[in-house]
Amino acid sequence: MPALRIILIWLLGCAATIAYEPARPGDYACTYMSPVDGSMQPYHVYVPTSYNPAAAAPAAFFLHGFGGRTRPLGHGGRKAWADRTGWLLVAPDGRGSQNWDYIGEDDIFLVLEDLARPTPERPALNVDRQRLYAEGCSMGGHGCFRLATRHPDVFAATAPAAGWTSYFEFYPHWYDTDESPGMPDYVDPARRPLLETASALGQTANALWSPVYVTYDLYDRVNPSINAESFVARLRRIGNVRVQVNEGFGRHCRSYDAVDNYRFFFGKRRRESPKSLTLRTNTLRYNQTWWLTLDRLIYQKQWTRIDAMIDAGNNLLVHTSNVRQFRLALTDDLVDMSRHVRIFIDDHEPFRVRPEAGLVLRAQLDERHRVIGWSRVEAAAPTGKTHQLSGPIAEAFRSRFVIIYGARKGHDTGNPDWVAAQRLAADWNAWMTLHWSGRGNEDTAGRPWWMQPYPFAEGEHVAGKQPLVTPLPDSQFTLANLPYEANWILVGDPSSNWIVDQLAGDLPLRLRRDAGTPAIEVADRVFSGSELGYFFIAANPLAPERYVAVARGYLSSGISPGDGVSNLGKDLEGLPFYWPDYVVWDQGRKPGPTVQAPFRYLPDTFLAAGFFDSSWRLDTTPPVSRLSLTGRRLGRQLVASPLKVSIHASDAPGGFGVQKIEFQIDDGAWQDYREPFELAADGIVVLRTRATDRCGRYVYRAVDGVNRGYAAAGNREKARSYRFNIRKQ
Repeated sequence: MPALRIILIWLLGCAATIAYEPARPGDYACTYMSPVDGSMQPYHVYVPTSYNPAAAAPAAFFLHGFGGRTRPLGHGGRKAWADRTGWLLVAPDGRGSQNWDYIGEDDIFLVLEDLARPTPERPALNVDRQRLYAEGCSMGGHGCFRLATRHPDVFAATAPAAGWTSYFEFYPHWYDTDESPGMPDYVDPARRPLLETASALGQTANALWSPVYVTYDLYDRVNPSINAESFVARLRRIGNVRVQVNEGFGRHCRSYDAVDNYRFFFGKRRRESPKSLTLRTNTLRYNQTWWLTLDRLIYQKQWTRIDAMIDAGNNLLVHTSNVRQFRLALTDDLVDMSRHVRIFIDDHEPFRVRPEAGLVLRAQLDERHRVIGWSRVEAAAPTGKTHQLSGPIAEAFRSRFVIIYGARKGHDTGNPDWVAAQRLAADWNAWMTLHWSGRGNEDTAGRPWWMQPYPFAEGEHVAGKQPLVTPLPDSQFTLANLPYEANWILVGDPSSNWIVDQLAGDLPLRLRRDAGTPAIEVADRVFSGSELGYFFIAANPLAPERYVAVARGYLSSGISPGDGVSNLGKDLEGLPFYWPDYVVWDQGRKPGPTVQAPFRYLPDTFLAAGFFDSSWRLDTTPPVSRLSLTGRRLGRQLVASPLKVSIHASDAPGGFGVQKIEFQIDDGAWQDYREPFELAADGIVVLRTRATDRCGRYVYRAVDGVNRGYAAAGNREKARSYRFNIRKQ
């Protein structure tokens, strides 16, 4: 369970016990200290004239659009509504233009936490956690769509307007190359799972109980109405009767109206523990809803679904897809806790258990990796990829991190590790914290702009003496004083950074030097050269509850002040869906422009990319094929012709699923298996089968002058042979 959700649950339980003080009505500009980088992050809250600290007040969150920032809300129709109803109006900042995803999404929950404690500006506020609402337009619409599908158990209602829901529209519209053939003809394969995670459309099943007020305009060219129309259609298809639509005929955000959203919110409360739930996800990061938590997937980066229903007979009915383990938080509101619960999962034998708050259910697998049943297991400390440690690279920047560079070549521009670390820190500070203005952008003594102290004026919404991310040299540390409580972003290779050298033998990719040249080994391929770059994430071998990310070079578009200081660090806008678990690239290649300049299309430089399996390793285990036969026996060894053959295959749990199945008859050519077939023969027939998995790895090569990714050759099963003696009748 994420730390932010634990905090929220704590707040839900103890809010009523706090003795709240009166707060002077008005707008408050507040800050909280980010647990990620120590920076002071701004937000605004409007306390209405009718606020009563003795009564929990609803809170309506406003999510701003791209290029917007937090701002006072106590004016106009918003103020009039709040003063009349006693609502708190909250405007988080979301780290600026971060699409309200990853660290931008986390900002919402951190602000919610901060509201419940006193600050120098105001006393603690009594927020009703049963009546939390979110509304916003454009980028704010993106965020509201995601809150409805990722956190339906937190927000009582949402009102997305003019946001995007599907990467099939949004990604080629804003992020792809000018020369791209467009989706669905080609999607960068290493980004597809991350884009799916970012797209609310694929997760609408989670929003069955979510009241959603969707606003869109038919002539919107920024985020076309197909985003909203598809989302609404899916909600209605699953039976959500709580969705309402405001269709306009203007352009982008023309029909957006905050007070209309408030009217929709009025009277709605967070639903308490519905007895039927759906959880659909492709990542352990978003793995919980109400009383249901997903612990393990069978296959990584594949869609996973759990449908669970509790009936009046104390029966739990569950249907699963791609699920290895899940947990139930049963309560008296859901079942009779004094009686056994009978559990039916898929088509397997039901079983009875004593209900408890932390009931863990795990799939039983046979030697061919097939699910043959389910049973209760004791809760144990998670290993491998978990909710807290699931990747991809962006997750290393979602909790406290420290950048450490190899100092063997010094602390100046003569050391490429130092340069890469300074560039990474400067991009982070520019985009996530300082939000530079165009004032004072002259160079200082000929220094590069990315060296501290920066030669730019701080932007708006920046606290004085703002703490900044500053890279540290590896020479500052020993094994005794490394920052074990933080994620490590290690810049360098084993020859330049002693910490990388210390960890090298326990990392999922092998780092080496061929004749003095840096090299990295990915499965059966070795990449080397002075222009070699790589960036990958893993569980830290020395601090297993934290990440380590290793970088040689810094994967960046190289945006400079010439592109406008407000764009510095803009690569981080795509942090949620730009980088998988590992990337190997050629630093000598120049990435092509995207439709959203000054972004560059970084896969143009990729050599290899992909994901690690559930054990934080490259997937090297082949799948297993098996036969199902339908036919009439003539004797112990004889089978009547024709014999109908079906072939199935299963990948090892924790891998990425089966890519293809092949078969061979006698000494003929191998053929792709697509559907059951008949063996019509008279005599001995030898049938061979083999399966190949997806393996989670991708290789890149130029086609028609464009660098594109392709699935790497998966792990192929050793051929299995079957001998049949078939007789015609």
